[in-house]
Amino acid sequence: MRGSRNFGAVLVEFNGEHDHVHLLVHHPAEVDLSVLVDSLEGVSAPA
Repeated sequence: MRGSRNFGAVLVEFNGEHDHVHLLVHHPAEVDLSVLVDSLEGVSAPA
């Protein structure tokens, strides 16, 4: 994914609306969920 670090996460399912998305992600236990979400929010934030 552009602009994000590789956390070893796998996108399992995705569904989006005009103002938000739903993601089902498998990620290693060593990766804090908050860190993963913060990295995704940074990539998706409007410029």
